[in-house]
Amino acid sequence: MTRVLLIFSMLLLITTACSAPAQQVGALPQFSQYPAIEIYSAPAVAVTLNGEPNIFRTRLKNAAKQSVNFAGEYVLTTWGCGASCIYGAVVNLKTGEVVFLPASFHVGLLESEPLRFHSNSRLLVMRGALSEGGEHAAHYYEYTGGKFMHLKTVPIGGRSDEQ
Repeated sequence: MTRVLLIFSMLLLITTACSAPAQQVGALPQFSQYPAIEIYSAPAVAVTLNGEPNIFRTRLKNAAKQSVNFAGEYVLTTWGCGASCIYGAVVNLKTGEVVFLPASFHVGLLESEPLRFHSNSRLLVMRGALSEGGEHAAHYYEYTGGKFMHLKTVPIGGRSDEQ
């Protein structure tokens, strides 16, 4: 009886240990959890550059000529800022407001999709080292219409793909 109890306890321990990573994967933010209210389709309003550096003016104005690609009414645009460095902003096609990404980030050589976003979701996934000095990870943000709210960071060595 003691032997059966010991075997049962070991199986329970192994099962619990093996299921922990699966629970972590399920806890990752999903695009469907952060839906955009609607997809904006009317003509874009002129970009408002309230004191933004002129160096980005052309890039931001060109972005406003594109179709919605992020969070229902925004165009997310990026540009290089050095070797393997990316920076960018979102342009609101309804209001012309510009909000810059929460940080520049350095992408690894093997990173094929450093930014993940959808036109119908407010979730942004930045894969890399933030401000070129942080941990190489998947950084999850919710865009709230005026700023990016950090949700979670998952090291790239672990599971960091959204479902």
